[in-house]
Amino acid sequence: MKLNKLVFAIGLSALMVAPSYAHNENIVNNTQIIKNIPSIEFEKPQIFQVREGAKATGSKMTIHNGSDKDLIITNFKCEGFGETMLHDSKFVNGERKMFMIKKIVISAHTKKVISPNTMHFMMFQPERKFKIGEYLKMTLETNLGTIPVIAEIVPRRLK
Repeated sequence: MKLNKLVFAIGLSALMVAPSYAHNENIVNNTQIIKNIPSIEFEKPQIFQVREGAKATGSKMTIHNGSDKDLIITNFKCEGFGETMLHDSKFVNGERKMFMIKKIVISAHTKKVISPNTMHFMMFQPERKFKIGEYLKMTLETNLGTIPVIAEIVPRRLK
C-alpha cells in the first residue's frame, strides 16, 4: 500500500509540473506558462533542426521572468540528445565564438532572449533524426526548481 501511495504522489507531482502543450489552457500565443511557477513564461521555445552530419544544434526562445526573484538556470537536459551545455557567444573580429558558461540569469521582472548569437542552450550527440514540427521536452534546473519546457523543432535559418 505504501508503494501505491508513493507512485500516486510521484504521479501527482509530475502533473503539477507538467509542461503545457499546444492544446492546453496554459498556452497563450505560443507562450508556455509553467504551472508550478506561473510568473515564469517561455515564448516560442524552438530547437534548430540538426544539419545532416552535424553533432550539435542550438535553441532559441524568450524567457519572461515576472517573479520577484532572479531566475538562474544552471543546467538543462533535452530528450533525444546525449549531452547539453549552457553557452554564450561573442563576436571577435567579425566571427562568432561560442564558449560554455555556468549559468544564465534572467533578472526579476525582465525578459531575456535566448539565441545562438547570445546566451543559449546547446544540444550535442543527437540520438536520432528529428522532424520539423516535432516537439521535444527540455528540463531546466534552476534556483526556483525544475522547469519543463516543450520546444518545437524548426528549420535552421541562421547564417
